[in-house]
Amino acid sequence: MQRSLISSGKFRHVAFEVADLASELAGREILIPPNSPSDGVRVAFIVENGAPIELLEFTDPNHPGRRQQSKMLI
Repeated sequence: MQRSLISSGKFRHVAFEVADLASELAGREILIPPNSPSDGVRVAFIVENGAPIELLEFTDPNHPGRRQQSKMLI
């Protein structure tokens, strides 16, 4: 049952934006290998402490889904 949920994309998980997907995957248990679900985005899923985690890298710095980093003024 778990495999069918994963292949259909219907499972609960958290996602983290990373600067370099390849380096973040090094030495990790990969659940779903890197792929590009849309232009300017690469994603992969890993397993951490038994939980699926999505790692996502924006290859387009102007991608509309990318969170803008706030600048802290000191």
